Amino acid sequence: MLAEETRNPRRNVPRALGIATLAIGALYVFLAYATEIAFHHDAKAIGASSIPFVDALKSSAALLLIVAYLAGLSSIFSSLIGLTNSQARILFNSGREGLLPAFFGNINPRHKTPQVAMWTFIAIAVLIVVVFGHNVQPVDLFGYTGTLGAIPIIITYLVTNLALPIYMLKHHRSDFKASRHLVLPLLGTALMLLPLWGLIEPGQPAPFNVFPSVALAALALAAIDGYVLARRHPDLAQRIGSHVADA
Repeated sequence: MLAEETRNPRRNVPRALGIATLAIGALYVFLAYATEIAFHHDAKAIGASSIPFVDALKSSAALLLIVAYLAGLSSIFSSLIGLTNSQARILFNSGREGLLPAFFGNINPRHKTPQVAMWTFIAIAVLIVVVFGHNVQPVDLFGYTGTLGAIPIIITYLVTNLALPIYMLKHHRSDFKASRHLVLPLLGTALMLLPLWGLIEPGQPAPFNVFPSVALAALALAAIDGYVLARRHPDLAQRIGSHVADA
């Protein structure tokens, strides 16, 4: 999504994603191990704690507690900015390339930011909180929306992984590399099947038991809409992603 705003995106975007993934993974492992040590490897105590890392600091390094709270607050704002940035650009690109109404592709003349898409996403997010926030606890609402949103995202990633080798062999055969364009996508697909099953596994309590049906219905409507648009505009498939490809 940010490829066209990046220098040498084909090199720098994958590099940034790889470095960020490894760094975050290493930090997570370190914090998890430090928390386990602070609880003296007591699994029951860790399970009984609502915020294990904070409780670990209270018992072992109380002076760092303020740092943990500041880090948590910073993380919340970072997540909000990241989510708004990514979702706004999905709407922006979809409007610019004809998948959604064209006004989503409008940008601020001064700041060159996708203002319509950004404020649309913010308005929808606020509306969800206003409508459901009165009767649902914040943590529960986060779990509901996160689960419902994760199902179609994982399915989209799976389809993209499976389509990559076919696309490369069809359009860029000379650049095709088995390790990068076949083995890694198939490995990624296999690794994502387990969390997907955890989200759609039968027998889950309400409302999680209806989320798979809702997600599949949304994907079906999106597929129908895409088919209709492609019939009306035969060149639409070539336009999608053209700005990123030219970056």
